[in-house]
Amino acid sequence: MDVNPTRALRRTGQVEEIFAASLLATLFSMVALAGFLVLRRYGGALVSLPAGSMRAGTMATLLTLATVRLFASQRSGGPRFRFWLEFPFLLSPVAAVGLTVALCSWPASSNAVCWSAFLLSEGAWVGWSVKRWTTRRMMHPLPATPSASRHERETIPQRELFSPVGREGLPATVFQQSSRAHNAEGGEVLEFYCRSVFPPAARSQTVHLAFCPPLESVPRLRVDHFAGSPASFKIAEVQAYGARIEVRLAGIRDHQQEVVIHVHGEGD
Repeated sequence: MDVNPTRALRRTGQVEEIFAASLLATLFSMVALAGFLVLRRYGGALVSLPAGSMRAGTMATLLTLATVRLFASQRSGGPRFRFWLEFPFLLSPVAAVGLTVALCSWPASSNAVCWSAFLLSEGAWVGWSVKRWTTRRMMHPLPATPSASRHERETIPQRELFSPVGREGLPATVFQQSSRAHNAEGGEVLEFYCRSVFPPAARSQTVHLAFCPPLESVPRLRVDHFAGSPASFKIAEVQAYGARIEVRLAGIRDHQQEVVIHVHGEGD
């Protein structure tokens, strides 16, 4: 059984990238189809559907688009998904309007039924989104605002507020220690302290960080040397579910070396 965390993270990212690409392809196809049908309809080259078929087609269109948006919203906590989801929320109403117009017959009663269904669909989606946002805010309330002035709050060092270790650093038996906290803006602040042990003649290692549960978006990371031998650092990969940081010693030695890095991250 493959339990390698790096491979698991990569597979998760690949699956969600495929899902995002498929989602966008579906929505762009719907928008293109809607535009084509609307142009043919207004050009007189498209025969109006019977009332029953037109209403069934409209309902199927709205149901399909609602399902796409529902699946997308459920995966919004996944890696790189906040950027991808901007497109479905924009394209879904456009496709719904275009296909509804294309399918509608001209009699007033049929138009009223289709547009009522569309408005009901969009209203339900807005209400569900607001409820979901409110529920998430209740589950993750913002920290209480200190009584100090804004200037005084900004002068408090972030490392003192969120550091999971003291000034003495990591305990000798600990290789990684972390903390997550909400900031005043509603985002998250991440703090990691990681120890890398280099055998003699070794020069580079990769540090793996896991964000569980995943963040809402890809965080902004900064890496600092905290203790140990001189070394350079490179952020090799950052996702909403984790990160890889390459640690490279300044020189090779014939004895064991250690490096402790401090990783500070901020997410929306």
